[in-house]
Amino acid sequence: AQQDAQYSQYMFNRLAINPAYAGNRDVFSSTLVYRNQWTALDDAPSTATLCLQAPLKSKKAGIGLELMTDKLGLKKTSSALLSYAYRIQFLKGKLAFGLRSGIYNYVFDWSKVKVKDETDMYSTGISSSKITTTADFGMYYYTHNFYWGLGFTHLNKGKVTDIDLADSSSRQAVHFFMPVGKSFLAGKTILNPSILIKGAGHSPLEIDLNFSMLMKERLWLG
Repeated sequence: AQQDAQYSQYMFNRLAINPAYAGNRDVFSSTLVYRNQWTALDDAPSTATLCLQAPLKSKKAGIGLELMTDKLGLKKTSSALLSYAYRIQFLKGKLAFGLRSGIYNYVFDWSKVKVKDETDMYSTGISSSKITTTADFGMYYYTHNFYWGLGFTHLNKGKVTDIDLADSSSRQAVHFFMPVGKSFLAGKTILNPSILIKGAGHSPLEIDLNFSMLMKERLWLG
């Protein structure tokens, strides 16, 4: 099932899907995102993320911090992640490589599950939690009007629960995110089409198509 949080406004919060973006803006910056989906349904997905990032003195490297909480059904996920990125000149732009590590805390409220088999290990009706680490890697190439990225999360495939069975899938799946975007100038308006290709182990490929406009450098429409 779904593990990593979903971001429909990823183009404003690229650090959340790629550690190589850390320090990319060349100034200290912060981003706060809150997403609430399917509000009429009980235990519908909701996500809150705070990202802080800044370049180091050399301007070739950057660091980032991400704090996230994600709720979906009986599961609540919290994380604290640190990113480091290093940039080099490449072709007409810059190419960055990034590493990220940190901790995830998975909390499951099993009382929200109706289990037919009372002997099932999940029928305890109590909450359980598991703290695990993550190892992420990313690449990010950009010019003044184009960007491309490729990020991988959970390369270490950390445990999601302490329950360990031969046929259990209670581990993090490796996820990948590949955003591509380009901007065009039309008068005083900047047009920004973009695409995000994403996937995970044992899951179908997903593609997000996006289009936004920046009007007079003040108002975004998308």
